Amino acid sequence: MVNILADFSIQIIERFIELVSAPIIHTEMLWIMSPFLISVILTEIYYSRYKEEKTEWGSSLENSTVLLFVSLDLLRYLYIYDLFYVNIQLSLVFALIFVGVFLFILDYFHALPPDIGLVISSKAPLNFLALIVLLMVYTNTLLDSYTIGAILILMVLFYMVLTIIHWITPKNG
Repeated sequence: MVNILADFSIQIIERFIELVSAPIIHTEMLWIMSPFLISVILTEIYYSRYKEEKTEWGSSLENSTVLLFVSLDLLRYLYIYDLFYVNIQLSLVFALIFVGVFLFILDYFHALPPDIGLVISSKAPLNFLALIVLLMVYTNTLLDSYTIGAILILMVLFYMVLTIIHWITPKNG
């Protein structure tokens, strides 16, 4: 039992390293990944400083378009590298397009209560989703229990970075 858990943990860590090192191996992904990561960091700094400001529907609408921009880049990538056929990568891209369009429509029509809609379409979760799909497509990673474990680790680290940004950002006033 201990060996099984140890092997499982090692596989998760190896998958995590594979995903995290992807931008070093696939440097072309930096062109699409960098802008939205910088945007997340700057937005978190801004809202950490100005806590009284609230996100509005227009911001949520813009956030949902990030998924569409990333999807277009991923379609370009699959086409250029002759990977544009039915596979897990293309399925992930179309799922991302669907989520982006669906959230765009929900945000545009204010279809959800603000306390739900504005949270679902906030910058950090949508950009994290885009980042995960981006990493999985560029690395051609299978969606299995190891990948899910690696994504959970990445999510915790992402949240920790955002929390640290909140702590170190000087507050207004």
